[in-house]
Amino acid sequence: MQNHSREQPIITVDKEKMRRVFVNLLTIAVEAMPNGGTITINSRESNGSVEVAVSDTGTGLDQRIIENLWKPLQTTKQKGMGLGLPIGPQAVDPPR
Repeated sequence: MQNHSREQPIITVDKEKMRRVFVNLLTIAVEAMPNGGTITINSRESNGSVEVAVSDTGTGLDQRIIENLWKPLQTTKQKGMGLGLPIGPQAVDPPR
């Protein structure tokens, strides 16, 4: 795993939801690379927000899956709930 994050801006988030977001993103990335590969995490501050990008060298996604990626209850896994990515936006508290 490569972590290219350098800055540590102060942000307000729901700690437990953010933990789940990162566990979900990293799990998806690992599952996309059954024969191994590289996971890269980049972050940057942008207009008072923090942007985090997780990428991997895995197999990629079919366009049909990409179109429904952020919709709740959409899953390709036999035991999946389809909430892995949709919980992400809910993890960040609005600015005070």
